[in-house]
Amino acid sequence: MMYRRMKFRERKMIMYIIKNALRCIGRSKGRNVLISIIALVIAVSACLGLSIRQAAESAKESTLAELSITATISYDRSSMMNDIMGGGAPSGGGFDRDQFKDMMGNASSLTLEEYQTYADAESVQDFYYTLTAAFNGNDDLLPVTDETEDEESDSSSGQGGFGGGMGFPGGSFGGGKGMFSSSDFSVIGYSSDSSMTAFIDGTASVLEGGTMFEECTTEKECVISEELAIYNDLAVGDTIILTNPSVETETYELKIVGFYTSSANNDFSMSMFGKSQDPANQIYMSAAALQAVLDASDEVSTTITDENTGRESDSAVTGSISATYVFANTDKYYAFEEEVRTLGLDDSYTVSSADLTAFENSLTPLNTLSTMAGWFLIVILIIGAIILVVLNIFNVRERKYEVGVLTAMGMKKWKVAAQFMCEILVVTMI
Repeated sequence: MMYRRMKFRERKMIMYIIKNALRCIGRSKGRNVLISIIALVIAVSACLGLSIRQAAESAKESTLAELSITATISYDRSSMMNDIMGGGAPSGGGFDRDQFKDMMGNASSLTLEEYQTYADAESVQDFYYTLTAAFNGNDDLLPVTDETEDEESDSSSGQGGFGGGMGFPGGSFGGGKGMFSSSDFSVIGYSSDSSMTAFIDGTASVLEGGTMFEECTTEKECVISEELAIYNDLAVGDTIILTNPSVETETYELKIVGFYTSSANNDFSMSMFGKSQDPANQIYMSAAALQAVLDASDEVSTTITDENTGRESDSAVTGSISATYVFANTDKYYAFEEEVRTLGLDDSYTVSSADLTAFENSLTPLNTLSTMAGWFLIVILIIGAIILVVLNIFNVRERKYEVGVLTAMGMKKWKVAAQFMCEILVVTMI
């Protein structure tokens, strides 16, 4: 019986607290409206901040899931420079050019067989490469240029036709090594359709009336730019003759099977680069066919000596391989870095992904916005909490008499505090 009475009194006290809280809300309309506004601002700010952060995270995950990740292996020249400098900054002692030349000479670019070995890694989804070499044209095949004949003559005499420059791993061109600055054309061989990224992304396209050479064909068929065709009055089915930049009598015939047009032509300035770097002077063919040409050049190569420097060089036309590895996701990419080391890749080479770098750079504004939204939310919460605490402190000071009456009636202090909390909760919910 006593227990029931106690439970009844507790329920009655709770009802009294709730009713008294509701009556107090009606008596202090101004203060409660202010609390409601503050609570609304905090709620809206919290929703905005959390929404921005969630949207940023969702955009990051969705973009990364749809991203086609590619990677390349290149020689780590920055590491080599650190080794030469002993890990320090350049000082007044000077730079050891001889050591630099020796290290660059000893560092060779990876061979196609090595690239293909790394392509066997379990993480690799696809693999393709391009083979690039420098050639000159004969009298019937002139490169597209904006130079006058006098300028061309000065350029030729100044640079000389000798290809004795030093090759750079991962991006060197030979065949005459270092001949790209003075050669007429860049011949690019594609290993597969996947490697023809310019045609896949729409930067370049084959014109009607022509076709693209077959994948992996060894036939000496090529596709040239529309500008080059117009400049030399060429048609589909014609044959062009390319020459070794180091040996003019060494020639190779290619059959034109199509013309292409490229939007990259509009952004190129020939005054800054060699003629062979102009997209209009780039000739596309199968990598297998180009490799056959390079092999033929190697068979008839001779040793030539520069009259000025006395340096000896092989006259064979050599090419530069640019290999690309494709991965399904970032986990596969990071796994590939470990796998290639196991397969024998030297520490002087690095694995990098331009796609991931571009992706991370594109996230910078989004991450900045997300961070600012987070700090904005924290500031609003802190300021709102301080204002609410101050308002309730003044509220309690104003209601000292009411608190005294309630405690005199036998209400415990925690129940009085519960009434105040109930008032704030009701105002916030409303």
